[in-house]
Amino acid sequence: MAIEFERRGAVPEAPFVEAIVGAIDGGAYLGANLGLYPSGPTATAGAEIGYNFVPSDNILLGVEGSGLFFLKGGGGNEFWVHAKAGMTMSNFALYGIAGIGEFDFGTNYLWDVGLGAELALNSNWSINREVVGRSLVGSPPTVPHLQMGVGYDF
Repeated sequence: MAIEFERRGAVPEAPFVEAIVGAIDGGAYLGANLGLYPSGPTATAGAEIGYNFVPSDNILLGVEGSGLFFLKGGGGNEFWVHAKAGMTMSNFALYGIAGIGEFDFGTNYLWDVGLGAELALNSNWSINREVVGRSLVGSPPTVPHLQMGVGYDF
């Protein structure tokens, strides 16, 4: 996007602001995150890959796969597949998230449900926060997990 300036140093118009701030839009992304099970306390670190769909203005749908590794308190790992649905407002998204996962390479199967928010910093980088309740499949999701991350959008 080229922006032309008058010789007198005119202030750039809206396209310049949009290029800096970015927008929540569809496409593939990679991310990294840090999390915490406050009841533990157990810290986690992980990575995710996913795809967001924006089928119409202000509607967000997505799918992602992620892996979490325990940094402290108990060891282990979790792998997840999540679906998300929500709304976008310029460079901000608010969404619900639900998924199914496994703990320690298939020894226990888990499910979760929660809320997330994402803020686009520019056209490629975003930050997010999620809070979900997790539990073994067949039990109510009562174990909270707080997570924050950074993502790179293709």
